[in-house]
Amino acid sequence: MKRLFVLPQLGMREMKGEIIRSFLYEGDEPTPTPHGIRFSCTMTKKTEGWINLPHGGFSMGLLADLAFRLLDTPPHYPMSFSFRLGGSSVNLGDKVDFEVSLQNGCLQGHGIVYDRPLPYIEFTSTSGSSEPVKVLIPETLNCELGTPLPSYRECLVCGMERKYPGLKRNFSFIDDIVGKPVLSCVSTQDEDFYAFSQDGIVHPLPVFALLDEILGWGGFMLTASGAVTVHLHVVLHRPIKLGEALTFFGQGVRMRGRAGQRLMFWSSGGVMAKNSNGTNELLATAQGQYFGLEILTQQMKAHLFPRDLAAEAFRAAGGTFP
Repeated sequence: MKRLFVLPQLGMREMKGEIIRSFLYEGDEPTPTPHGIRFSCTMTKKTEGWINLPHGGFSMGLLADLAFRLLDTPPHYPMSFSFRLGGSSVNLGDKVDFEVSLQNGCLQGHGIVYDRPLPYIEFTSTSGSSEPVKVLIPETLNCELGTPLPSYRECLVCGMERKYPGLKRNFSFIDDIVGKPVLSCVSTQDEDFYAFSQDGIVHPLPVFALLDEILGWGGFMLTASGAVTVHLHVVLHRPIKLGEALTFFGQGVRMRGRAGQRLMFWSSGGVMAKNSNGTNELLATAQGQYFGLEILTQQMKAHLFPRDLAAEAFRAAGGTFP
């Protein structure tokens, strides 16, 4: 029998897949369309990233879940996922209609906020082949060597005081490496991360959400700015299995503009597994583009905790605090 995790919010489940289904669909089911599949939901507190804003990782995971439901056979790896955000704004409380279709071997979809003309998120995915993603792999992947970063209380990825299932990730940066790469480690017995698994395989939601978050932190170390995701491209080289020892990493690559004005930054990162023979295996690579917003920088200064870690993060990134 598979090992079962206990989530206080959901209780004991016979299958981990029930946890991810409940988190995404809350007892409802997607409905078929002439060309694919769709699902509508309201962005509730469980999806929060920035305060009062849904985390992009939730929508990315939902779109991927809908996409996998359209496949007649197991996906072929590597799989490429591309997400573009920002056509319309989205807030907690908004209803979003998600739809995915399969056309000429390519999965594509979107999420549209009710009564708004443009998609808030667009998605494409192909399997079996993909363009390689160039990433910067840090000189060390030892999270214990890093300086801890602060967190939010209720963020889907880093929130430690959530009433809903969440990843509860810790982040750290390596101060003495150029670019100050950011790391987040997942142990083989990590209940919060591996709760989002099904049939022994990690669901895309925690992978996309954590990659999005760590690339954002990587860009912060370059710019000292909060930001929203404009584009995220992820290549999964193989499925991530339940109980693997993982290190997520991200680093700012370049920026245009400056904090407090029109700022864009680009980051890269990925997921490395530590195999039983001691070797590292690159499981996923990612590149992202982010748009800096002063209002989010001020939110970080006001709400990140512990306060001493927030101050240290801004200092290391070349910013001011508070």
